[in-house]
Amino acid sequence: MNAIPLLVVQSKSAAAVEINGTFIGEIGEDNNAVSLPVSHTGSVYVSILPLGGAHSSQRFSVTRKLAFSGGELALPERMDGMKVTRWPGGVFALELEPGVLEERPPYSFPFTVAALDWLRGARATLFYENGLHLLVEDADEKLLLGRTIAAGARTGALFARTSPSGEELLFVHVKEPEGERLLCVREAKGRFDVIFEHEAEGFSVAEDGSVKCHKRLDTHLKHERRSTYALNGGEFVLVASEPAKRVRKPAAREETVIAFIEAVQNRFENEALCYLSDELSRSVDFGDISEFLGDFECWARPLYGTPVEENCVFMGICHKVSENVYDARMFKFEFDECSPPRIDNFKEL
Repeated sequence: MNAIPLLVVQSKSAAAVEINGTFIGEIGEDNNAVSLPVSHTGSVYVSILPLGGAHSSQRFSVTRKLAFSGGELALPERMDGMKVTRWPGGVFALELEPGVLEERPPYSFPFTVAALDWLRGARATLFYENGLHLLVEDADEKLLLGRTIAAGARTGALFARTSPSGEELLFVHVKEPEGERLLCVREAKGRFDVIFEHEAEGFSVAEDGSVKCHKRLDTHLKHERRSTYALNGGEFVLVASEPAKRVRKPAAREETVIAFIEAVQNRFENEALCYLSDELSRSVDFGDISEFLGDFECWARPLYGTPVEENCVFMGICHKVSENVYDARMFKFEFDECSPPRIDNFKEL
């Protein structure tokens, strides 16, 4: 018989948790969790109720049904906002957020942000009306292209470039709170098409229309990558890309493990090997490590039941089973006595 299931409920928002109508505890932004053993077979109803906060008035309670059979979770057809991670030993981590009421922005009268007379009488207009939009019209104000650029931005720029092959290019550059967006329009045989659209932390466009950008990757150490795109055969292609560079070094053993796992996932070979001890890095190559860890989606801190051992870190590696469903494998990472400490061995438990 399988172990009695342990249901762990997590949320990024401050909330109270009820299971089968009984208050279990509070969870919040500090990534804490509440847990409860549940029936080996049967239905479990999990409710999450928003607590105070800046946006508490726009949030509402959410209830979801889970069904267990023989100690295993029967996955619903629709996850409906849930994320489930299945850990060894019958531990099921459920991530659930309170519902959020859609807040309509106050109406603002439309206004022109930028305008540019382009090729053969065509005029490009970037305007705001609850978001930035692009219009390209001919001399008779016939619509040639219409495109929504960014919902949250209010400012932007239009400028033209000519490629080495003589193609006329229109660029739209928008700065949003989260970063920048660059879009390029090309005219070919009377058609106006968007041939490049990219988001990054920064862009620069040369006189020949080539684009340089630096993008921050979604890693724990906030890696950045610089890339160059150029027009080739009517489309932008990647012509140069520098190796991703980490913004900072890991500060502790756990961060070293996270950095190592993400380096393997993103195939930062040299960086991954630098986190290993000299002896271990000589005995394995990057291909062996990738094959051993497998094709995984993310890492996760263990929830319960991991021992405390000196110079060791326990970490889960999560493999995607289906949409918002993951299986976690538990690994133990042992460190040497060097400064900074490096991984001397790792194995699956």
